[in-house]
Amino acid sequence: MSSFAESSRNVRIENRGPETWLVCEAQAEDGSWQPAEINLDDVIGNDDGWFSRDTTGFTQSADDITFEFRGSEPWLEAELPTRDGGSRGRQGINLGLHITNNDGNLECAILQAYTTLPNFNQSKHFKPYDYRQAEEKSRQLFEDFTLYQSYDTLLTNIRKDRFSGGGAVKEELESKRTDEIEKIRRKVEDIAADPAKELSIGFNYLRAEEFYVMVIRSSNNSISAVALPELSSRATKLFEFQAYDFPDVLGIKVVSFGRSTSDRDSFGCTFGQHINQFDGWKEESCLWVFPKHLKSIADRTVLVQKSNIKNHIRLELLEKKLKPLFQFYVNVIDFATGFPTQLDNFGVNLDHRGQSVENGVNGVVSHQSEEPYSTRDSVLKHEDDSAVESLTESMEDWASDRSLSQLTATDTGSDSSQLYLGPHDPFEPKEQLDGYNAGRKPVFAIAHRVLTIQGMKDAVAHGANALEIGMRGWSSWGRKGWYCDHDGTITSPGDKAEDMFRAIQDQRRNGKTINFVWLDLKKPDEYKAGENAIERLRDLARKYLQPWGVRVLYGFYRSHVDGRAFGVIRDNHNYLEAVSINDKAANVHKSFQQYGAKIQNTKRVADYGYFNLGFQFGNCSELDYYTCTELRHAGRMRDEGKFGKVFGWTLAVDQADLANALLGTARVDGLIYGFKVTAYRDHEDTRAAVKDIQTWVQKHSVTHYLAGQNDSPW
Repeated sequence: MSSFAESSRNVRIENRGPETWLVCEAQAEDGSWQPAEINLDDVIGNDDGWFSRDTTGFTQSADDITFEFRGSEPWLEAELPTRDGGSRGRQGINLGLHITNNDGNLECAILQAYTTLPNFNQSKHFKPYDYRQAEEKSRQLFEDFTLYQSYDTLLTNIRKDRFSGGGAVKEELESKRTDEIEKIRRKVEDIAADPAKELSIGFNYLRAEEFYVMVIRSSNNSISAVALPELSSRATKLFEFQAYDFPDVLGIKVVSFGRSTSDRDSFGCTFGQHINQFDGWKEESCLWVFPKHLKSIADRTVLVQKSNIKNHIRLELLEKKLKPLFQFYVNVIDFATGFPTQLDNFGVNLDHRGQSVENGVNGVVSHQSEEPYSTRDSVLKHEDDSAVESLTESMEDWASDRSLSQLTATDTGSDSSQLYLGPHDPFEPKEQLDGYNAGRKPVFAIAHRVLTIQGMKDAVAHGANALEIGMRGWSSWGRKGWYCDHDGTITSPGDKAEDMFRAIQDQRRNGKTINFVWLDLKKPDEYKAGENAIERLRDLARKYLQPWGVRVLYGFYRSHVDGRAFGVIRDNHNYLEAVSINDKAANVHKSFQQYGAKIQNTKRVADYGYFNLGFQFGNCSELDYYTCTELRHAGRMRDEGKFGKVFGWTLAVDQADLANALLGTARVDGLIYGFKVTAYRDHEDTRAAVKDIQTWVQKHSVTHYLAGQNDSPW
């Protein structure tokens, strides 16, 4: 049998529903070219985020599947979820090592039982390599290879003037990165070709986390000198640390300090978002730090707490492993050796624990302690000093924003909400958030009819944590593909879906919260193929939105659940995707049971409402039909496990009483809000509508909170 890579042409992959096929023209033994194809899902599977020959059916869980030739080698790439729903980044597999050409037919390269072949002769036939040990020992190489690829963004985002040696240092680092990628690639190919030989040969290369440290150290010229020009006259500088004054370093998060606009003596602090994104807060200072431990770069812990007496923020170095709300990492100034720059933004009394910050802007610390016992300046020991594990977790957390959370002085959570900066966080970020929000329910404020990029930006600025976008395929009037469109008239389309998704990606890149995008599908079955088909819209969302942690909700009217588009999403949806059906509660449940049995109950969303919400709203206690009553029924069915979420629509200006009824009595998980019949934009009415949701949440903050980026709705 000849090599597939050496005897094929016009090679490509095709997506056929839940399967990926390799298609080409393969040369037969007589020299003729024959059409050939093979179902890659019969050959390759997903083993906890890795391509594997031991399993099959990788397409069902894969995102953004691509194919390319690297030199003469045919490579398949995709992002594969792990068993716990995480991601190891993009993975690749050389199809030339697994697919062969047998007289013009594509076949699996490794046979299952060689000795059962007719006329099999051990001395004449080759013996297959045992790849098990090679695959196990190559995991480290694959992890580093993936990290090195992601560091392209790290270097690209940092301007050359931010490096201590300027552009020359940046170019040198990029050259080093590509050299290490090629070195790892060659080693992996050598192992695949002869595992027994290559595993006996040592391999020296620069580990990915060591390269990351090189980049961070090389960009120290850009470390912030001071967060504010000077401290208050009543404050004393008690310790210093280094942080960034720009957000471009891969893996860092913003820490934002602000003052209440209604109470000048109240201060707040947010992690992962700018505090001025929240209504009633003005940002006074911000900096960017590491959310997880990074050996020799960020290895000290700073605790951020609320004052029990005043609406102030307290900061201190921490020794005890108290459960944190969130944490970030810094490099504390060593006064013995000295550093060229200092950060005066935080003042923490090392002699007294729990100092009240009297000025949350300047980081001013009062001289009188609220608590009479002292705290030593100490370093927590890292229980597992694996730099690879720490860095990998940090990158995964950065990609999905799992550690995003909020802390303000007026919060109703624990009296000792905490933030760590230091050598090791004793709790994972998700555990921190779960602990803080235990017993509290996330609420989604969903902007209505977002059809333009500017409208999307307005919604995010107003405080929306999710977006509802009408989607329609077009093939006339100079338009082709998917557009943000509600009405389907000549003048109704807004921006192209791809442009909108790119803009949403930019918002997420800048730290904005967009938990999910609700794609309200208009005539989803109009096109069966091409740029207007449902597969194209799904692929665009997976390409631009999901890598940035933006989930996707596909919204169907009940009249469309027996159509092709519903079947495509039902049969091939990933862990970031869910399906909503619009109708009365009982009808929605029946539709899911009849047409959506493959969809997990947690991914089944019921929505109901009317553009004029007050019309036939009811009093929430009727038998059925009325809006509030139907949503109350859906909420009860959700509590029984039949649905994952329940959303109502559309809340407009001067409808605070309706918001109270739906969020309180009907217990919906979120509301679509905005204009009744026009596209979303900045206007006093849209601001007022979302304000009604925010006000209800604030009044019920013991039991509810506005959902953040890491609150998974399904």
